Amino acid sequence: MTGRLRHWITEIRRRRAAKACILMYHRVAAEECDPWDLCVSPQRFEDQLRSLARDYRVVALTELLAEHLSQRLSDGTVAITFDDGYADNLQAAAPLLVRNGLPATFFVTSGAIGSQREFWWDRLERCLLVAGQLPDRLQISAAGSEQSWDLGSAKVGFDPSVRGAKPWEADPTTRLGFFYEIWKYLRGLDEVAREQALAAVEQWSGTGHQTRPTHRILSAEEVRELAGLPGMTIGAHSVSHATLSACDASVQRLEIRRSKEDLQHLLGRRVPMFAYPFGDFGPETPGMVREAGFDGACIADPGAVWVDTDPFQLPRVAVLDWDAAEFARQLSRARQ
Repeated sequence: MTGRLRHWITEIRRRRAAKACILMYHRVAAEECDPWDLCVSPQRFEDQLRSLARDYRVVALTELLAEHLSQRLSDGTVAITFDDGYADNLQAAAPLLVRNGLPATFFVTSGAIGSQREFWWDRLERCLLVAGQLPDRLQISAAGSEQSWDLGSAKVGFDPSVRGAKPWEADPTTRLGFFYEIWKYLRGLDEVAREQALAAVEQWSGTGHQTRPTHRILSAEEVRELAGLPGMTIGAHSVSHATLSACDASVQRLEIRRSKEDLQHLLGRRVPMFAYPFGDFGPETPGMVREAGFDGACIADPGAVWVDTDPFQLPRVAVLDWDAAEFARQLSRARQ
C-alpha cells in the first residue's frame, strides 16, 4: 500500500468518525462597527437556534465531552458556547436559548467581571475606528520601551459600516490596517503595560474613558443569574484574557487556576470547562489546564470533534452573522 493511499484511507475513516461540533459565539447584538465579527444579530441568532433545534441534537458541552470520552457520541451532536462574558449574553442570548430549549456554556473572563471598562479590544476599536480624524503620530511608552507610528493617510476617519473588511487583511496605510498594528502591539503586552498603553491611546485620540452600554461586561450578580437559568453553565476563560503562549509558566498557571477558583467562589459550584483566550496556548498549556482540575478545554480552531480529539483541545466552529441557509451550509461543511 502506498503512503498516499494509506493517507486517504486514514482520512476517510477519520471523516466517518466525526460526530460532534462545538459552536463558538461571542455576542448577540447588532453593532455597526464589528471588526472581529463577534456579533450575531438577535434575529439571526434565533433563526440559527431554530435550525439547530430542528436538525441537530444539542447538548450541554459537559455532556458532549462525557460522551466523547466514553465514545458514545451520536452523529449530529452539537454544543453551544460563548466566549468572554459580555452582558448581552444574559440580556439577549440567554432568553432566546431558554425559549428554544437549548443549553449553552458561557466562558467568562473572571477578572473582568463587574469591570467599569470595556474589554481592551473594544476600547481600542472605540479609539481608532469609531473616532474621526486622528493626530498625525502616535507615541506610546509602555513596558520599558517606546513605540511610535506615523499615521499618514490612516489619520482619515474609518467607515465602520464597511462589511467584510478584515483587520489582518487591511493595507497598513489604512485606518483599519493601523488599528490592527496597534492591536497586535497591545496583545503582546502584559495587563499592566497594556492598560498604560490604552490610557495613552485614549488621551491621544481624544475619546477619553467611557463605557458604552452596548459593550458592557457581565457583573457578578449577572453571572450568577446566567448560571441559574435552565441549561446555562459557566466556564472559565482565564483571569485577564491573557495571550497564554506569551506568558511564562507561573503566569499561565495563575491565570488558569485562579479563573477557576474565582468563578467557583462566585457561583458556589464546580466549574469544569476552560476556553483558551484568543484560542491561543503553548505546548505546555493544556497540561496546566488538566492539572488545574478542569475536565476539558476548547480552542478556537475550526473542525469537528473526532474520536481521537484531545479533550483539552476541543475545536470549535466560529459562528458569524449568517442567515439560516448559510448557517446550515457552514455547519454541514464543518462536520465533513
